[in-house]
Amino acid sequence: MAPVASPEMIRRVTVALLAVSSTPSGARIWVDGRDTGKVTPATLEIELGLAGRKTADVELRAMERPAKKEVVLLQPGRQTELVTSLPEGEAVTGQVRHTDLGGVPMAFASVPPGEFLMGSDPTELGRTWQRLGWREAALRQIRDEGPMHPVRLDAFEMGATEVTVAQFRAFCAAAGRVLPPQELWNRTDSHPVHNVSWRAAAAFCEWATQELARQKLPGLIRLPREAEWEYAARGKHNGFGGRERQTFLWGNDLPKGGIKVGNLADEAWRQKHNQQALFAVELPFLGYDDKFPDTAPVGQFPPNEYALRDLAGNLWE
Repeated sequence: MAPVASPEMIRRVTVALLAVSSTPSGARIWVDGRDTGKVTPATLEIELGLAGRKTADVELRAMERPAKKEVVLLQPGRQTELVTSLPEGEAVTGQVRHTDLGGVPMAFASVPPGEFLMGSDPTELGRTWQRLGWREAALRQIRDEGPMHPVRLDAFEMGATEVTVAQFRAFCAAAGRVLPPQELWNRTDSHPVHNVSWRAAAAFCEWATQELARQKLPGLIRLPREAEWEYAARGKHNGFGGRERQTFLWGNDLPKGGIKVGNLADEAWRQKHNQQALFAVELPFLGYDDKFPDTAPVGQFPPNEYALRDLAGNLWE
């Protein structure tokens, strides 16, 4: 009678150890496109499966350095060492990680660490409003954005687009909730979900974190803090370290010609809702036409440097 392999024996031949170290240390370790949640130096346990795969795609990401990719040969039941140096140069940004939440795809964009000038001061806002010819009433609504001050943030990830109706519906189905009512013009799966309270949005994040854990993926999903959102939205044009500080996500001037920058309060909205004269005269982007009189499906407009979309317009965050 042939001997029966014990569960421990099977595990020993279907798992490999990978010790990763780098110069400089502290690089985030990704294996086969997934963030392990660990930084160098670290030892990882890699599942080989009964088929016994032979290699792993390892990527190291560090502050202000380009990512380093290596293909590592694994040995069942043994430890392999990867010792490498990250190249000099500017960090690659705008990398997007795709995952699955409740059967619905969702993408997260990586935002590098850095510093920026947060907020606005009254003088800057006054000059901007005068230059653009906007109404004083709208300026009074945002005067509490000051004072301008420097903020430093660590690296983080952010949803590459607004949360969609399909993504929020998957959460509602899993949590036994009812999808909030959506307007007729905002009901397709690819539109951004709206009519969502802060508590419901926080509950969505908790569910998404649990979905990652169920797939044995690291990560804590939460709502972004104000500083994180502004830093991500401004991109590299944030006024820090001699960089230009732009008025809008796309530049300093109102959008012109056929360039599409976002779904804004523009000619398309005015033409559909012309009977609401009060709103028509308040529209700040007359002369621009994004072709969407109401909300647009997510991801219809160009991303910023961090691969984030819909940071201006569509739905208010």
